[in-house]
Amino acid sequence: MVKAWKLVPILMVVALVLSFGVVAMPQGTTEANGIVCNCGDICVSTTGWWRNGGTFNASATPIQSAVNNATGGEIICVKDGTYHENVNVGIPHLTIQSENGTANCVVSAASSSDHVFEVTANHTNITGFTVEGATGYPKAGIYLGGGTAHCNISSNNVTNNRCGIKLYLSSNNTLANNTANSNDDYGIELASSSNNNTLTNNTANLNPGGIHLDSSSNNTLTDNTASNNTWTGIDLYVSNHNNLTNNTANLNGDIGIYLASSNHSTLRDNTANSNGGDGISLIDSDHNKLVNNTATGHTAPGSFDVFYT
Repeated sequence: MVKAWKLVPILMVVALVLSFGVVAMPQGTTEANGIVCNCGDICVSTTGWWRNGGTFNASATPIQSAVNNATGGEIICVKDGTYHENVNVGIPHLTIQSENGTANCVVSAASSSDHVFEVTANHTNITGFTVEGATGYPKAGIYLGGGTAHCNISSNNVTNNRCGIKLYLSSNNTLANNTANSNDDYGIELASSSNNNTLTNNTANLNPGGIHLDSSSNNTLTDNTASNNTWTGIDLYVSNHNNLTNNTANLNGDIGIYLASSNHSTLRDNTANSNGGDGISLIDSDHNKLVNNTATGHTAPGSFDVFYT
């Protein structure tokens, strides 16, 4: 016979379970089942990853572990916190997004001599992160390389890297609503036949160079801001058939918008005011169309509002 005083603790535990349900095991264990993930197919915390209703998987590199265990078409939702990782994305059709945006979710390079996010798979979406710490040459906060296409990089804050966002041999991608300020080289760079990309409403301020196109053609730049950079705001080098519309390139140390050996491009409704050198400068560039651009108030003695040869 069980005495009444011995039943009291047991009854109290039963009452707590009935009132509050099963309490989840602490993160970092592999014993917890039934963890809720309601913002993606896979959820990530600073100590591991899990699927909805599944087991928590502890990891020192939880974003990378989630990518390695994902399949195409899935959404990886990263919870608030600071993550020290270099993430390689080689699985196509993945979306990697923060739950609550750049102010709450930071991915900092574990190794400064590697890209923070390196994307080599098509149809990858990366959104909502502060990305920092890839300071080794020629590394980037977010890097698309090796023929990567149809990716969407949006609403990220990419800062304190060698290059903010870099595309190399990567075409038909979209960069939208990113901030690429205070990097050590360019804020945004398209290099080596990175063609047919769309850049919309990005900000690239306070870098040595704002937005740089090198041997990249048929790109569309619309509503971007590249101001207060040390060298140029927007520059095209050996890059043809690009369209620049309604961009702002003010208060740069040298030239606002600069085309060098770049032909058959259209510059329409851009503003390039109060730069240290020329507002808009075309050197060894032919068959370009300039329509309704504003370029005034430059500080260099004898500078031209629009200069080209």
